[in-house]
Amino acid sequence: MNNFEVPLIVYVAVGTAVCFCKLRDDGRKIYGLSPILTRYIGNENLRLAVEVLVFMLIGCLLSHGLVQPTTAPQAFAAGLAWTGLASGK
Repeated sequence: MNNFEVPLIVYVAVGTAVCFCKLRDDGRKIYGLSPILTRYIGNENLRLAVEVLVFMLIGCLLSHGLVQPTTAPQAFAAGLAWTGLASGK
């Protein structure tokens, strides 16, 4: 991880958040994460906020570690790809 730069991490996080919100609008949930959070957090708004933050954290770490983007478009695409892989119907 030679390119651990804050701007690239922000682009990964934005890509993750954009795709996460689109998938939630389509009724898709995140494998494994949604049922666990539903079990422990009763408040729907709080659960959704925690879900997106945890998902963005995992997505940033994995996307940046696996893809190692060097430009903003690569970082944004890495965030989008992570979200697509982890979601399901």
